[in-house]
Amino acid sequence: MELLRFLSSKGIGNLSDTKVSFSSTDKMKLLLLALHHECDPTLLSLNLNWKDFENFVTIILQAKNYVCRTNIHLTMPRIQIDVVATLEGMAMIIDCKHWRDMAASKMVDCANQQHVRTKIYVEKNRNIECGMPVIVTLNEVSQPFVNKIPFVPISRLGSFLKDYDLYRDQLCIVNR
Repeated sequence: MELLRFLSSKGIGNLSDTKVSFSSTDKMKLLLLALHHECDPTLLSLNLNWKDFENFVTIILQAKNYVCRTNIHLTMPRIQIDVVATLEGMAMIIDCKHWRDMAASKMVDCANQQHVRTKIYVEKNRNIECGMPVIVTLNEVSQPFVNKIPFVPISRLGSFLKDYDLYRDQLCIVNR
């Protein structure tokens, strides 16, 4: 009962005399609270579905001051982008992969498709200077980069966002 009162005091859940209820946004609020208390993002994301995983990635980005848009659909050509995170004229074009395993050949396909999506997005959006394709994964992957495109495990997303400028010359950057 003490835990439920604590969560309710943080705006998570609705506690009454006879029942406890949680809204659809309470799951994300709870994840954000757990992140704030330095819980492992990988453990937190294990029981999320793919849509929750995308929202969780967005929460982490927003906590680092990125402006985010999700589930973007463009036409001519038709593409779908999971998350676009913008900061100071640079947009990270992010594909969220909630898969348990990723074969090397599948990683190459994902990297190539994300590069194409990034080029199209940069071409169609005059308000950004450049774009960087990024793939965020649930688990560690065998290769951290494929064709200069980073595969970032959710457990390392925060440190990647903080440090990517240190190795920007090793990353695929699509300029206007």
